[in-house]
Amino acid sequence: MSPRTRHVAEIAHPCGTQLPGDGSYRVDVRLSENVYVEVDGYAYHSSPQQKRYDERRRNQLRLGGKHLLVYTWWDVVHDGGRVVAELREALQRYR
Repeated sequence: MSPRTRHVAEIAHPCGTQLPGDGSYRVDVRLSENVYVEVDGYAYHSSPQQKRYDERRRNQLRLGGKHLLVYTWWDVVHDGGRVVAELREALQRYR
């Protein structure tokens, strides 16, 4: 788990659980059965190829009825209050 993901994990519980499909998709954090969080750091999520791959995986998650929130390292470190507020709102809406 990256340092960025660990920062979010202080707010929630990391899951690193494989999702249905080919088994290649592991989400960073599962807040509930229907709410998931991904934290994209620049080092692993900045190339055009990686972005395409990330979006393809995320679309599969969404098509499966899951709600996904995606944050950058900057969001988590510098705008944590907003991140926490959005996580709480998602839990209230989609539990």
